[in-house]
Amino acid sequence: MASGFMFATGVENSYPTTKGGKHRVDEMEKCGHYAKWRQDFDCVQDLGLRFLRYGPPLHRTWLGDGRYDWEFTDQAFADLRRRGSNPGGSCRVPGCCLAGKWLAVPTSF
Repeated sequence: MASGFMFATGVENSYPTTKGGKHRVDEMEKCGHYAKWRQDFDCVQDLGLRFLRYGPPLHRTWLGDGRYDWEFTDQAFADLRRRGSNPGGSCRVPGCCLAGKWLAVPTSF
């Protein structure tokens, strides 16, 4: 494999709203990721992939202005870090980069 080449996969984590914002479609919920996220990460590890496009569910993390619930995100990212996986993705939770939550995630091996 050429130096600098990276092969990655990702967990679909979109959560659009429909019906004028009255109904949310949470793709992570639909595929069972919240219940089986460790098994999903097992699959990534079994494939030998070190890079994963992964982001926390904004609608479950950001509770309002200055209020966050990091429990799921902290567990998931700690597990990825333990496995040596390099999660990447966009920082879409308002204030999270400033809060330092993502700064501790390694960006390279």
